[in-house]
Amino acid sequence: MLGLLVALALAAQPPAWIQRANVPPPIVAWRLADVLGTPIVEGIAVDRDSVGGTLTISVVDSRLDPPRIVRQRDVKGRRVRWLRAGTHDGLARSQIAVGVAGRADQTAYLLSVGRGFRLDLVRTVTGRMTGPQAFSR
Repeated sequence: MLGLLVALALAAQPPAWIQRANVPPPIVAWRLADVLGTPIVEGIAVDRDSVGGTLTISVVDSRLDPPRIVRQRDVKGRRVRWLRAGTHDGLARSQIAVGVAGRADQTAYLLSVGRGFRLDLVRTVTGRMTGPQAFSR
């Protein structure tokens, strides 16, 4: 039983190359994606700032040595409910969708890869039962 718990804990860890990109701990959610339009996979990592009550969404480029954050944006929230990114999840190639829960509400954010270091906010949906289908094509 203990071996199974250890295996599950290790399986929940992001790949080592995402961890090497200096994403501040704790990484509370991550996903492999194709949001930059390159043939090499990117990583989407979400870390939590418990003091400020925000979550930071970062795009990590695995082509760089060492891998590093190339796009980033903060959103309000305390807990990630779900994370989707790129065409594999039914979004446009350059889009990232994240559902977060705050103290009293749930919000879904649709972000798009912007110029420079930015992730641009495209749309926000707030509601009680905001799910991953909110932004699916």
